[in-house]
Amino acid sequence: MPLIAQDSSCNKVPFVPIFTIANPSFESDSSACATGYYGRDLSNYRIIPGWYAPTVGEPIGYLDQCSNFKISRQAVDIAMTGLPYSPTLFPYVPTPIPDGHGIVAFTDNAYKIYTKLDLHPFPFWKSYVATTLLQPAKQDSLFRLDFWMGFGRTSPNLETGTPPNDTLVFRGATSPYQEKVTLYGSEYPSVVPYTTTACLTKFTSTNAWFPLATTVVTVDKPGWIQASFSFTAPKNINTLAIGPTCDTIPFPATQDASLLGNYAYFLDDLQLYEATIPPTIVSLASGSFCNNPSSPVELQMQTASYYAGSDFQWYKDHEPLKNENSSTIVVSGTQYGEGWYSCRVQNDSICIQSDSLLVHWIPVPGPQALGRPDTTFCDRDTAYLNAFQDFTTTYLWQNGSTSPVLGTNRPGTYSVLIQNSCGSATATKTIEFVKCNYNVYMPNAFSPNDDGVNDYFRIKFYEPPGNFRLSVFNRYGERVFYTTDPSHGWDGKLNDVPQPVGVYVWMIEYNEHHGPSKFQKGTVVLIR
Repeated sequence: MPLIAQDSSCNKVPFVPIFTIANPSFESDSSACATGYYGRDLSNYRIIPGWYAPTVGEPIGYLDQCSNFKISRQAVDIAMTGLPYSPTLFPYVPTPIPDGHGIVAFTDNAYKIYTKLDLHPFPFWKSYVATTLLQPAKQDSLFRLDFWMGFGRTSPNLETGTPPNDTLVFRGATSPYQEKVTLYGSEYPSVVPYTTTACLTKFTSTNAWFPLATTVVTVDKPGWIQASFSFTAPKNINTLAIGPTCDTIPFPATQDASLLGNYAYFLDDLQLYEATIPPTIVSLASGSFCNNPSSPVELQMQTASYYAGSDFQWYKDHEPLKNENSSTIVVSGTQYGEGWYSCRVQNDSICIQSDSLLVHWIPVPGPQALGRPDTTFCDRDTAYLNAFQDFTTTYLWQNGSTSPVLGTNRPGTYSVLIQNSCGSATATKTIEFVKCNYNVYMPNAFSPNDDGVNDYFRIKFYEPPGNFRLSVFNRYGERVFYTTDPSHGWDGKLNDVPQPVGVYVWMIEYNEHHGPSKFQKGTVVLIR
């Protein structure tokens, strides 16, 4: 019997089938067997009515009943001349198939590409199947796409080989057997322009595709399993594609230019459904996120009136909030605080989880963002002016830079326009460079991004000091770095965890030229 994928604990939504996918079970209109490869290029295009291959780097396999679901070596040689393919690209197809006489197979492969420097895996040799919908999936509507996915047994030769056993093979591993699959959408009303390589949203010649939903399909034995995608259309969708997600990377190989993770997965019997209820959306009902966490805000689950009589449950960061069971919730800096908020709605006929809304109080920009209006730096130093507020803010310096931090080694007055949804302000700072004692040099910024430039914060001495101690503290007073070796510097991490950008306080104690002990402190800006 086919397997049924387990549903989420809250995925009970009233859907009705919509018949906008042409040829959902991949039937061929050819009187002869249509088994073979298609989609590698337009001259070798094997047409399955209603479907096409949206990439050219990897082919799609079509297998039908009249060929006993096998691709002959001759078909491989014709379609794949000059490429490192073999009939073992496809495992044995599990039978019976869910519906009709034909199925398609997409692949999730990678190659090791040899360079003079190293062997690098290139994990983007993936294939997909795409179809143009008979009617568009409308923006902001909720949809579900059911599909059957097949996992086969190994096949050393599709013409004569016999599977040794029922052991599943997935990138060199055995149970569990799984593949991470993504549903993509496009606004294009016809065939989407071909990508230049075989990962649908990476290294493409067009930005036509965007991911709609991702699911991990898992089985513990060969066979077919039914799975589904649920998604809210971010815009009108005219074309859908299915295939491996772009972030799967097959296991490493040991030979140059070798095929990695060589395997295929089968698709059959798709059905698209549309929800009969509006999608649940959490929004700000009253209050403001601007700079005042002591002032509460009210969140509401939109379309709440549609769910009259339903039970509500609010969540923060996926954890349920006790006694928060109405269509609204009040949040402040002292009550629940910042985080991602969502709401679940449930009654006898539905159970649906809303999207998530980020509660984050945004600082209102002010002219004091650069600190003191004037500052003096050593004449061999680089001054870093740091206007960073938070991730919602934009910056525009007088020289056109849009970075939150500006570095300069020239005196003058510098200004930056700081803008976010709560307002805007212009901050200015006048800097001057003077001669300093160069036996000791304290940098005022560093950027631990592994580019080989200014990756460490260290105090530099022209003559080695004695009895040296350096401590670095974050804004909470927690010591994040300590050393007694002046040649050692801080790499911006605490217990191997990268620390956030911002200002850190340093303190040093040392003896110079065998004289009395000296103590100095200051600040350094961590930039990424």
